[in-house]
Amino acid sequence: FSIIVYKLNTITVSPADQVITRGQQIQFTASGTWTDDYTQTNINSIVTWQSSDTLIVTIDSTGLATGQSLGKVTISATK
Repeated sequence: FSIIVYKLNTITVSPADQVITRGQQIQFTASGTWTDDYTQTNINSIVTWQSSDTLIVTIDSTGLATGQSLGKVTISATK
């Protein structure tokens, strides 16, 4: 027998283009497409979340973002 290992090809974060006010929270979800073209709709448990500026928006390990102050940020998920 043989073992085939598929790798994560792309990650998409949704919802896109959100406005978060100070103190407001929004749940982001990462979906992934694997090298066999299978799309998994929620891969939050295997990605690392990041805000480009945590003084404006923080994001926790589950993808929950919280507005801190005025500004524009990019939320990303990586594996």
